[in-house]
Amino acid sequence: MEQLEQLAMDFIDAKKSEEKAREIRVGIENKILELTGCKEDGAETHNIGEYKIVTKGALRYSCNIEDLDNVEIEGSLKPIKTERKFDLKGFKWLKENDTEVYEKIASVVKITKAKPSVTIQKKG
Repeated sequence: MEQLEQLAMDFIDAKKSEEKAREIRVGIENKILELTGCKEDGAETHNIGEYKIVTKGALRYSCNIEDLDNVEIEGSLKPIKTERKFDLKGFKWLKENDTEVYEKIASVVKITKAKPSVTIQKKG
């Protein structure tokens, strides 16, 4: 158990080092952006000596679909997309409740193992 406790301590120390490195990196990014500027939406390349620095700005868009439905326009030009997606919750339900249907669907579903994760918190 002593080895596991040491690994837990090492894990927490490594996380702290990552957080500190992230803070430093973000600070450097901000200084670079002060010097280069940044497009509001798009990328810009700066060739500086041996380095190629690319800055990217992005705008995020969101819309309440119900509000968009209430906008009156002629024709069918509203930018609305209907998306078909795999229903994982339904697939898992079938596994428990209808194995025959589950097996048929499972034949076309690719299942890969995700990377395991470890969370460690110091008690107290």
